[in-house]
Amino acid sequence: MMGVLLGPSLGASQSAQAQTRGAGSIYSRFGLGELHTFSSSQEQAMGGGGARALRSLNYTTFANPALWSDQELTRLNIGGRYRRVNAQDAGGQTSRLSSGRLQSVQFSFPLYAGKLGVGVGFRPYSRTEYRVLAQPQTVPGDSALYQIDYRGEGGLRQISGGLGYRFGDVLSLGVRGDVIFGILESQRRTTFSNRARFAPTVLSTRTRLAGFTGTAGGLLSLSDVFRSEDALSIGATFTLPARLSGERARTIGATLDRDASRFRSARRSASATNPAIAGP
Repeated sequence: MMGVLLGPSLGASQSAQAQTRGAGSIYSRFGLGELHTFSSSQEQAMGGGGARALRSLNYTTFANPALWSDQELTRLNIGGRYRRVNAQDAGGQTSRLSSGRLQSVQFSFPLYAGKLGVGVGFRPYSRTEYRVLAQPQTVPGDSALYQIDYRGEGGLRQISGGLGYRFGDVLSLGVRGDVIFGILESQRRTTFSNRARFAPTVLSTRTRLAGFTGTAGGLLSLSDVFRSEDALSIGATFTLPARLSGERARTIGATLDRDASRFRSARRSASATNPAIAGP
């Protein structure tokens, strides 16, 4: 899965930067943010990965819509996530992250028990969350110092819906549609040690995106493979490339107050490619 960068990156020539506490990942500053892959709470507890052939009568999964054919009862799953990460680089700079959020809401029910099932759900697609303080630098031609503070937040979400159908005891097929939408926000704040000669500057960018993609999946279920009561399941999915379109608004000024800022908006587009994946 790959996201294409929406615009020029906020490059900095400083030799060192410091990620502040509790501000997420600096890598979510680029492209569509830090991409998330979530199939079900069961698979997440097993380490993730999105197994395309993990059959369950208790859990709904986004990994393969063909698995929605295995439904006997109506199911509602709500998943959450808490994460804490501590990191330190060779230069002694430290980064700490503690975050918790609602992960997904999944609802599925059988139209024909064990034969035809429907699934819908809401889950994250990407997340932008960071704050980085660049090392103070000298203003060219002046003794004053300036420092840049990079911040970002927001992310993309997706709403999914589809159905799965079982053909006999061996083959199941399914299709799913996904609407992807969300807002990505970033801010670059520059402050100076000499406020008498240099005014602080704030550049804020807000990008609203939306798009659609679809997934087709298949499941092959074999019984008595090597000996009696042995079973083998093989699943595969193919996801269409998603093209996201939206609008980007950029505000610049000493503050973000409307009367002290200049405002500009423009249309933007991006694409995300999901290759075909197969697995047991």
